[in-house]
Amino acid sequence: MAPKYLFLSTIALVLLFTSCQDRKEIQKVLTHAEALVDSQPDSAMAILESIPQPEDLPKDQRMEYSLLLLQAKDKCYHDITTDTTIVLCKHYFLQQKNWAKATLAAFYCGRVHCDRNDYKQALEAFLEADACANNANNNNTSGLIKYNIGGIHYAQHHHENAIVYFKQAAEYFDKENNHNYNIASLKMLGNSFQILNIVDSALIYYNKALDIAKAINDVTIQSSILKNISVIYSDQRNFAQAEKYLQQAATLSLNDEEQALLLVNLTALYKSWGKLNLSLNYANKALELVESGKDKKTATFVYSLLSEIEEKRGNYKQALIYHQHYTNVLSEIYIEDINQSVLGIQEKYNFEVIKNANQQLQLEKQGMLLMLLAVGSALLVLAFSFNMYRLRSKRKLLESQNQLYELREMAADFKEHKSTHRDALLYQLSIMKQVKVLHSYFLKEDKEKTIVKKINEAVFGNENGDNWNGFYKIIDELCDGFLYRVKERFTELDESEFRVICLTCFDFHNKEIAAFMELSVDTIQLRKKNIRRKLDIGQRGDIIAFMKEKLGENKAR
Repeated sequence: MAPKYLFLSTIALVLLFTSCQDRKEIQKVLTHAEALVDSQPDSAMAILESIPQPEDLPKDQRMEYSLLLLQAKDKCYHDITTDTTIVLCKHYFLQQKNWAKATLAAFYCGRVHCDRNDYKQALEAFLEADACANNANNNNTSGLIKYNIGGIHYAQHHHENAIVYFKQAAEYFDKENNHNYNIASLKMLGNSFQILNIVDSALIYYNKALDIAKAINDVTIQSSILKNISVIYSDQRNFAQAEKYLQQAATLSLNDEEQALLLVNLTALYKSWGKLNLSLNYANKALELVESGKDKKTATFVYSLLSEIEEKRGNYKQALIYHQHYTNVLSEIYIEDINQSVLGIQEKYNFEVIKNANQQLQLEKQGMLLMLLAVGSALLVLAFSFNMYRLRSKRKLLESQNQLYELREMAADFKEHKSTHRDALLYQLSIMKQVKVLHSYFLKEDKEKTIVKKINEAVFGNENGDNWNGFYKIIDELCDGFLYRVKERFTELDESEFRVICLTCFDFHNKEIAAFMELSVDTIQLRKKNIRRKLDIGQRGDIIAFMKEKLGENKAR
């Protein structure tokens, strides 16, 4: 039994240790990804996707993995509309009362609905996240929630409501010195006031955003804000002031794509201002940049503006050529979008194929493990059975040795005391015992059963080796038929109990009776207990005295 438990315990400890080690390593990976998800979401996503078979992770790590992966995808502008695990994450973290992660999970439920253009469900999710945020005490998360609620109102043209939430978002981000999100909130405030034609407020928030962008030296954001301010002045027909802000943006160190967009703005400004030559000049500069690069969306603006400029100049043929370029680029963008969609579907299909293959491999590994465990268990059972067999054999041998020892003692007693009755019985029983010993040797092989039969016939006159009837006859002759009368009077006794009475009648002790009957001492005591119960004798009553009293005789000697 001990080897079995030792083996199973060893397996359990190895599996537990391996599981703990794997869990610690996975937790390190998740912690690393969480540290990068805001600043370097693409790196965080690569780290997360390196985890093999995430569906087999423990539930707490699986939920954390799903939340982090969705965060990284959203920040990398990947498609998240098909995600369904985030709802499970939200419910899990709510049950665990992990308010920080529950708030994030509820927030990203809203992000998924936003990308599906389901603004009603998105708003409900963001409001739930806002309620959770009261327990999380995280200003950045609260700011993101307010910003996205404002974004929903903005998309539905509820600009007054949007302004309320963008203001709250800006306050949260300002507390945490989260400059990028603070600038984004201030820009959205400027946009909302601009749409409502509240120019002064729009300029106030644009300038606040511009000051922060200058403080952190982010030229891209500065350029974007300056262009927005220029649009305000251009809409008011204050072209000189609009030109001033665009020229200020032109002094910044911008990459080709940002420079092309700035030239497009200058082109549009001078076209509206009526300065067609300047407009055409900036349009051609923008065209050189977009044709050398791969920014097809900016190219559509350039070709559209060139077509309009040439049309105003009366150069209709050239205007038509530019318009044709415009439509060609639009067609290319449309085809690329379709191809990108097909590629996304193909990637998802490939992912599912790989996932299914991994699952199949995992099932095969589990099958092999189960097979090995089954073989190991079978070997353990065999070893246990063999061990038990050996123990039983040793115990049986020990009992036989004890019985032989009892016989030797009785034989020695036989030599010292020439008791007539007892001597005769001992002699008869010693012969029976010796035959039993011979049986134990010869019955091991089937071919030697004939030898045993011959021994039985020679000693007892029958093939079975059972001479208790002859034994009873000797006792009856010695005791004047006492045992016969006992058997006739007390019919409720069975054969085994009757044999115990026979030996007890001649003062055989329990150990001696057990040796002759090849039973344990406890079994002999149980037999005597049953005899007393059947004959209604007291617990300590003398069985033989009781019988002789019932039969009206004195004890035989």
